[in-house]
Amino acid sequence: MAGWDWETIVTGLGTAIGAIREMAGSKAKVEVIQERMGVIADRLEFAKDHLSYLKDMLEREEARSEKLISELSEASAENRDLQVQVATLNQQVGPEKFAERHGLLFKRMVDGAWSSNAHCPNCRTVLTRAFRHLKCSKCHWEMVNGAGKIQQALAELQAQDATPGKVLSDYDPFQQS
Repeated sequence: MAGWDWETIVTGLGTAIGAIREMAGSKAKVEVIQERMGVIADRLEFAKDHLSYLKDMLEREEARSEKLISELSEASAENRDLQVQVATLNQQVGPEKFAERHGLLFKRMVDGAWSSNAHCPNCRTVLTRAFRHLKCSKCHWEMVNGAGKIQQALAELQAQDATPGKVLSDYDPFQQS
């Protein structure tokens, strides 16, 4: 209960009770006793109000928690539905098909064409060109003088196909200008 030091309150009440016992015999001390009893009554009233406030806050937070749990449940159900849809689409599309040529992997696209991007033979990440070398940004595999082998490998793959597909793009990011 933020803001209240209950140990201090209990100690204060104990002190007040002790003081009341000490002053019980004296008529002049009755006014002091009444004053302290008024302070104790004020503190108790404040504690009751604070307790009521905390109960209200707890009820609001419990309602909010129930709402969040409900939203999480709905989101989980939606996520399961989306996973089923993804699995269905993956079955329709089929698994990714790669072919290896000259130490590089090339991906066959849905339309049957070969992607012009070379992929890492270890992790299948698209390779980047560093001068004439090819490098994988994920597993750090590299091929020295590999950039020149891309067009040759694509031509071999297209020639090997019974129904040759066209490369998706005429743009070759590895070709030197």
